Amino acid sequence: MLRGVSYRALRAFSAFVLRLFYKVRVEGSDPAPQGAVIYVGNHPNALVDPGLLLAVIGRQLTMLAKAPLFKMPIIGWVLKAVDALPVYRIKDDPTGATLSGNKATVDQSTAVLERGGALMLFPEGRSHSEPSLGELKSGAARMALSVAQQGVPVRIVPIGIVYAEKHRFRSEVWVTFGQPLLIEAGTQAQAREVTEQMNAALFALTLNLAQWEDLPLLRTAEALYALKTGKPAADPDRLRAFAQGVKVLRAESPQELEPLQARLASFHRRLELVQATPEHLAVAYSPQRVTRFVLRNLLALLTGLPLFALGMAVFALPFWIPWTVSRLTRAEWDMEGTVKLVTAIFLAPLWGAVIGWTVHHFFGMGWAVAAVIAALPLALFTRYFLERRAEAWRDTLVFFALVRRQRLKRLLRAEAEELSLRIEQAAERVRLHASGS
Repeated sequence: MLRGVSYRALRAFSAFVLRLFYKVRVEGSDPAPQGAVIYVGNHPNALVDPGLLLAVIGRQLTMLAKAPLFKMPIIGWVLKAVDALPVYRIKDDPTGATLSGNKATVDQSTAVLERGGALMLFPEGRSHSEPSLGELKSGAARMALSVAQQGVPVRIVPIGIVYAEKHRFRSEVWVTFGQPLLIEAGTQAQAREVTEQMNAALFALTLNLAQWEDLPLLRTAEALYALKTGKPAADPDRLRAFAQGVKVLRAESPQELEPLQARLASFHRRLELVQATPEHLAVAYSPQRVTRFVLRNLLALLTGLPLFALGMAVFALPFWIPWTVSRLTRAEWDMEGTVKLVTAIFLAPLWGAVIGWTVHHFFGMGWAVAAVIAALPLALFTRYFLERRAEAWRDTLVFFALVRRQRLKRLLRAEAEELSLRIEQAAERVRLHASGS
C-alpha cells in the first residue's frame, strides 16, 4: 500500500516537473497496458529518461537502476521508497565483489513478470551522448525468455526518446511507443536474437546519427522538404526517416551525399547570418500581416511587461543558478539537462521559503501565503514572456534583414526550392532502396 502511494506521488511529480521543463510529445499509446511487460528505452539523458517513462506509462512499473544511485541522497531514498531494483556493474565496482547482488535483482525482476507486472529498464546499460544507439545488453531478453519458459508470455515494448535540445528549458522531447515483441517460448540461447530484435525496434524509433554535426543539416533538410510539400516541419517520423536516408546515401552513394551536405551546410550558414529559418522564407510580409504582428506584440508588452519585470526581480537569481551549477560541475552533455532540472527542483522550495519569509517579515502572514501560492505561476509567466519576446525580436530582425534585402530573400528562396527538389530526389532514392531490400 505504501509503495503504491509513493509510486503515484513520484509519477505525478515527474509528470508535473518534466512537462514544465520540456514540451513532451507522446507518439502512439501504450500497446501493452496489461500483463507481463518489459519497457525498454534508449538512454540519452541520465535521470530525466526514467522520469519521462514514469510520466507517460500509465501502469505501475518496477524500475531497474544502477546501484550507485541508491547511495545518493534523496534519489536513493526515492528509489527505495518505490521498491526499485539495483543493477550492479563492473565499471562501478572493479573488484566484482558486488556483482553477486545481480542474482537477487534478476530473481525479483522475474517474480514481478510472473505476477503479470511491468519492468522498466534501459538496455544500453548507461546514459550517454553518442549520436547513435549504444550496444544493448542481453539482460532484458534473458529475463523475458526465463519467464516465458514458465508459461508466462512476456511483451517487450520499445520506447524511443528523442530530444530536440535536451539541456534547454521548454525544448521538445518526443516519446514514441513501438510495437511490442511477444516472447512466448524459447531458450536462453535465443537471448542474442531477441536482443537484436530489440535493437532493430529501438533503432527505428530514434535518430541514430553518424555524427552530431549531421543534426543541424538534417533539420535544415527536413524543414526544406516540409516547405516544398506544404507539411509541418519538425515531424519526428520524417526526421528519423531522413536520418536513416543519410546513412543509406553515405553507404550507397557518397558521391551524391557529400555535395548535397556541403550545399546544405552553406545554405544553413547563410540563414544563420540573418537569424532566419527555412520557414521564414515562405512568409509573405504583407502590410496587414506586419501590422497584426506589431499590434499583437505591442499589446503583449504593454500588458505583460510590469508583471515580467516583477518576475525578473524575484526570480533572476534562481533562473541563473541551474545554468551556473551545470557549468561549475562541468556536467557531461547527457547529464546537463539532469543537473539543471535537479538543481531547479531543490531550489524551488528553498526560494519559495525565502519569498515567504521576506513577505511575512514586511507584510504579515496573509500576504506571505499569497506570495508563495503566486510564486510558481509568476515564474512560469516570466519564462514564457521572455521566450515569446525573444522569439518576436528574432522575427523582427529577420523581417528587417529580408525586407531590406529582397534580392537576398529571392536568392535564398530560389536556393531553398532547388535544395528541396534535390532532397526530394534523394528521399525517393532511399524509398526505392528500402522497397527493394
